[in-house]
Amino acid sequence: MKVEAVDYLRLAEKAGTVLFFDLETQGLNADYGRILVYSRKWNDEPCRTTFGEQKILRAMRADFEKADLLVGYNSRLFDVTYANTRLLENGQPPLPKKHHLDMYFALKAKLRTTSKAMGAVGALLGAVETKMKISPKTWRLADLKTLAKRCESDVKLLQEVYEKTKHLIITINT
Repeated sequence: MKVEAVDYLRLAEKAGTVLFFDLETQGLNADYGRILVYSRKWNDEPCRTTFGEQKILRAMRADFEKADLLVGYNSRLFDVTYANTRLLENGQPPLPKKHHLDMYFALKAKLRTTSKAMGAVGALLGAVETKMKISPKTWRLADLKTLAKRCESDVKLLQEVYEKTKHLIITINT
């Protein structure tokens, strides 16, 4: 049986099993870097944040197992692959495959904008949440308090972008 994307989104939202998530990492490559912060939000629940790479990986696995739909921004090419690399290096299996809506790719072909970055898309859509700027020093020092604020802000912005554009979604991948 084939289910239309709009119907699947509605069902997952009603069930409360849509997971909005983001990572902040130290370094862009998981073989040299590490995960510093993981923030996630289930539908109308408040944003939650976890610190410490091993705790983050356990929390991600538990959340992914419960979710019917994962929603991220450039999450297919970055967040999930980064986490899977860290898991594999530690002798653990990768995260479970789930229906995954990467808003970057879902919107890339639907919007003709100068920038496809989430902050630019959010600004275009009039989102209340804005993309928080971080200095290079904050990244270098791994200032967890500031990075947690950014990660939580990104998840809230992600949910706003999703809400304002979900009517454009045609397909959802695993």
